[in-house]
Amino acid sequence: MPTRHEAALAALFVRLEGVPGPKVLRNAELPQTVPAEGLIILRDGVIGEPEDVTLSPVSYAWRHRTELEMFVRGDDPASRSAKLDEVISAVEQLIAADRTLGGVVDHCEAGPPEEVEDLAQEGAQSFRAAILPVILHYTSDASVA
Repeated sequence: MPTRHEAALAALFVRLEGVPGPKVLRNAELPQTVPAEGLIILRDGVIGEPEDVTLSPVSYAWRHRTELEMFVRGDDPASRSAKLDEVISAVEQLIAADRTLGGVVDHCEAGPPEEVEDLAQEGAQSFRAAILPVILHYTSDASVA
């Protein structure tokens, strides 16, 4: 039986696979080139300490920050920006459609994009990258999520 945090990450990964277009990986090494369809890498992130503990029955409330590294290619800055916005919007819509990820978490929310920048690859089309934080809120009966 998976731990609570692994179940939450697996549910988020399955949800991300529904994003049209980009390839979705989990904890993968950065590729040498960005695929034409784009790429999302789910990073497990840091669970940290429980935010709250309730006794009788024992219950630990977790706020688990994960990160989505997103990459899109395009011929010019405007097309890269538009493609990245489409991917971010698709992720936000999939999360908003079921904030419990099928009942696995209490709540899931995407934050604003961070570290958005255009990058060049030698001999390949330039790409735009961003980090999208996704916060998973869930409870467990163990002090280890």
